[in-house]
Amino acid sequence: MALLFCDGFEVQFADNTTGLWDGVVAESPSATKKISYSDTQKRTGSGALRIQQAFSSTEYRNITKGFAAKTEIFAQVAVFLDSSVTLNKTHNPFLFFHSSSGTNQITVAFDITTHFLRIFRGPATTGTSTVGTILGNGTIPLLSDAWTVVEIHLVISDTVGVVQAKVDGILDIDLSGQDTNHASASVDVASIGLGLPVGGTVSYPAYSLYFDDFILHDTIGSVANSWPGQAGVHKLNPTGVGNYTQWTKTGASNDADVDDLNSYGGTIDSDTTRLSHAVVGERASVTLSDTTAAGTVGGVQIVTFAKQSEAGSNNLGSFVRISTTDYDQTAYTPDSAAYNPHSDILTTNPATSAAWATAALDALEIGWKVVA
Repeated sequence: MALLFCDGFEVQFADNTTGLWDGVVAESPSATKKISYSDTQKRTGSGALRIQQAFSSTEYRNITKGFAAKTEIFAQVAVFLDSSVTLNKTHNPFLFFHSSSGTNQITVAFDITTHFLRIFRGPATTGTSTVGTILGNGTIPLLSDAWTVVEIHLVISDTVGVVQAKVDGILDIDLSGQDTNHASASVDVASIGLGLPVGGTVSYPAYSLYFDDFILHDTIGSVANSWPGQAGVHKLNPTGVGNYTQWTKTGASNDADVDDLNSYGGTIDSDTTRLSHAVVGERASVTLSDTTAAGTVGGVQIVTFAKQSEAGSNNLGSFVRISTTDYDQTAYTPDSAAYNPHSDILTTNPATSAAWATAALDALEIGWKVVA
């Protein structure tokens, strides 16, 4: 698998919704908006995620993403600390790795005074008390009013666990022979957000963190099987009609019907412009904008917004077209009630079984097929 998931928050979903993530975990939320998107405070691409806290002693909000159980995993998230808000908690958790039952296996926090990383086995807190075991203490501060990239490497084990952390590419925490098994022999869920803070007074001003370029790798294969390396997540937009025009369109062309989110802040216009079809085996495709970033490509993620509007068992499958060959992805059944996002990930170029080259991305078509 290698690349398990990525999100550069290039697509602005409605505030307080999950987007590509599986869910929102909230405790004692106030009426204050918690999850929103920013096109100004961004590290790469066109946007970033903002999660806000209006703290009581038991309030937090995280977004979560599940995956197949892993005993070894690499993760990256870019974090922006806003110095205009004064905090008075000792440790502030922001990155979490859970078991399938939802119990925190590993929690990553930062010290409010030094901005050094603190990595806990188990949950960092219950209420305002520290309950986890601190495995590692960093010495490189997260920056104020600037982006810092945090990368984490975990091996889950009772005796030979590994905990490593990099801050802006520099190894900051390097532990082996650890007990990293708090509740399970694997991690199955990752989340980012604002966890219950540790220490200090019960009530204090609201604060927020910005997140960008979240990436998860496992160790399978030869691509994207280690540290993400301070990578960015970039969006390629539909820009032209592809090889296939078999689907029914409502607008001027295939790309015009599926380009609702080309610009940051764009929203799905429901059925106003869309491609639709019910003939099994027929396809529609679009060309994409060229890449603008240089470097190694860790994978391609196709994001499809679709709704099942026809009675019956028709499924939808995305595909990539490389040269004259189509590479179909696993079909799925879209929601019948609303347009919802679906993600297909290709770590390697299916035409070569090697890492993607930017030239191949620039020549790529993506499309959709009706599947019985």
